Amino acid sequence: IVVTASGFNSGRMIQNSVTVEVSVLASPFANITVEDASIKPFILVSRGDTVTQNIVIRNDGNIPLSGEVLSEVLDDDGNVSSAWSVSCLPATISDIAVGEQVILRIDLTPSDDAQKGKVLTTITLNSGDDVYGILAIESSVDSAVGSEGLFSFLPLYLSLPLISLLLIGAVVLALRMKKSGELTDSGDELVAPGAFVDPDHQGTRRESALDIGYAVDELASGEVSSDEIAAALAQSLQMPTPVAATVPLGLPPAGLPPQPLPMGLPPAGLPPKPVPALPLPLPAVAPPLPALGPPLPASGLPAGWTMEQWQHYGQQWLDRQ
Repeated sequence: IVVTASGFNSGRMIQNSVTVEVSVLASPFANITVEDASIKPFILVSRGDTVTQNIVIRNDGNIPLSGEVLSEVLDDDGNVSSAWSVSCLPATISDIAVGEQVILRIDLTPSDDAQKGKVLTTITLNSGDDVYGILAIESSVDSAVGSEGLFSFLPLYLSLPLISLLLIGAVVLALRMKKSGELTDSGDELVAPGAFVDPDHQGTRRESALDIGYAVDELASGEVSSDEIAAALAQSLQMPTPVAATVPLGLPPAGLPPQPLPMGLPPAGLPPKPVPALPLPLPAVAPPLPALGPPLPASGLPAGWTMEQWQHYGQQWLDRQ
């Protein structure tokens, strides 16, 4: 490598060159990555299940790359965990040209003894004591273990009593909410304060309701005298004022009034049966007038008589009949 330096001073240029010899050593280097970073199959792996993920090893050195692939699972303390099993296929690579790459498959299986928490699955490419590249993948086991215990956090002998208590509490809470939501209307809100102080409150309230003589703001005295009752009855009857009878002039004719004879003979056979008449609405009955004289006979007022004569002498006529 030739290094040239130039300098200027008072219009003069000074230039100097230095030659440096550089030698490039053989440098193997492996760039290890996952094939698809968007998927993470090593997270929440069920116990006993085997999951797979592909990794890519690219030769970023300046010589062909060869070596062994070592895979293991490390816990939080950096120790190899025996509760996990991991394998790599293929387990070795050889003569990977500069810039070339190879895809490997990693299989990971947690056992029943695997504890929850994060662990690291490490992939290391080495040759003897030389390490060419390393990759660490975050891994974890699923918290659930079969169907035993409450969400697999508690053992079964603690989960069953806890679930029973939760169910009983839910039932009690539901009953209280239902009871608090009921609408009760016993009618006590409509009763005036102190209405039930008197044991005989029902009789007292009934008498108070029926007694209108002592109502508040009323003008009734509570009693009605006999004079007031008689005045009210007399006013309702509205009896007419009696008229003085006048004596008629003259006397009725002597003898009996002539009886008219029927015209023609009666029809042969039986008389026709009367047809029952439908009841007619009763007319409004006027108050009866005071009777003046005896009632008229069925034949009417006798011939030659007047009503005034009948009122005074009609009873004598009826007695002679």
